[in-house]
Amino acid sequence: MADDAKRRRLDSGSEAVDRFSNLPVNIKDLVLERLPLHDAARTALLSKSWRNVWEMLPVLVFDNIFFSRMVSGIDEQAQVSNVSRTISNILFLHDGPVSRFHLSVPSNFPLHKCLDVDLWIKRISKSGIRILELINKTRVPYTMPSYLFSCLELTHLTLDNCILNPPRRFGGFRNLIKVKLSSVKITGDMSFGSRLETMILILCTGIKHLGCQFNSKNNLIREVNIIKSEEIDWQWFKTTEKLHYLGLILSESSNSRKNVNDLDKLLGKMPNIYGLHLDNSFLRFLEPCASLSNRLTTTLVNLNTLKLFCVGGWRLGLGSDSVCPVLD
Repeated sequence: MADDAKRRRLDSGSEAVDRFSNLPVNIKDLVLERLPLHDAARTALLSKSWRNVWEMLPVLVFDNIFFSRMVSGIDEQAQVSNVSRTISNILFLHDGPVSRFHLSVPSNFPLHKCLDVDLWIKRISKSGIRILELINKTRVPYTMPSYLFSCLELTHLTLDNCILNPPRRFGGFRNLIKVKLSSVKITGDMSFGSRLETMILILCTGIKHLGCQFNSKNNLIREVNIIKSEEIDWQWFKTTEKLHYLGLILSESSNSRKNVNDLDKLLGKMPNIYGLHLDNSFLRFLEPCASLSNRLTTTLVNLNTLKLFCVGGWRLGLGSDSVCPVLD
């Protein structure tokens, strides 16, 4: 009698597992999308069909939720070991393509002691990675390995608190269309590639090395946003005829602020601009209470958004419709 009951329980469990394994692939995809990543990886152990679905999961996100679960209540050495082992195992189990890899490291995690990060970048560089986001909130900058520059399928790159050491003669990413760098140091000349459309630089150093990004008048850049970053080369804007949005908030200590370009000359190279966000460095050539229409010879036919940052002590007349006919 006891054996029969045990057998019925086993049969019932097997049927439940079978029903779970026989779910449609789209339902399995939805299940994995809603699970924490380390739990989603464990489904690969359920059956071959679940492993196949896991291997095709294109997005790997290691965020604050992941780290809080991995490091809670353990010492620093155990934190590093736990995180390294878990992420490495997940990447080892994932044989399929990875289109997006997101790693957001909290400020209390000793990333500089985690020696496997370079290997993770190497692993995803061979997986067709298209979106790479590495957010480093620790005090120690992370030096991106050379494997990054082998990610030729990249379309979006986001880095925070990192160091970029581009290899010599690096020709750029052939598919990159958007780059966002925050607190990033660039150590050598480089280009992000000829297809780049959006470049956002926040609190970055070494941006003087990006000059080759603007060498060609055929560049596709539509948006440039540079916030408190070092050393803008004003020669860049000789090839920005296609620019739609420009944001320039200069660092107080930057020589770029001292050598700020004439606003009229700057805008004259951007006939298609529709969004403009500037600080008061660019208003020096105006007299107090002057009108833009009296000073600008460029007609900004598409400009509909104008933001002026820290314009204390100035009363600026935006002027007539002839300068900015569609300005809101």
